[in-house]
Amino acid sequence: MRHHMTSEQQHYIFRTRHSMGKEM
Repeated sequence: MRHHMTSEQQHYIFRTRHSMGKEM
């Protein structure tokens, strides 16, 4: 299920995922 996300949402998710990967 893919939903069209806004630039803000994509940026937020990208930052969150990046932070998680960094912590790991």
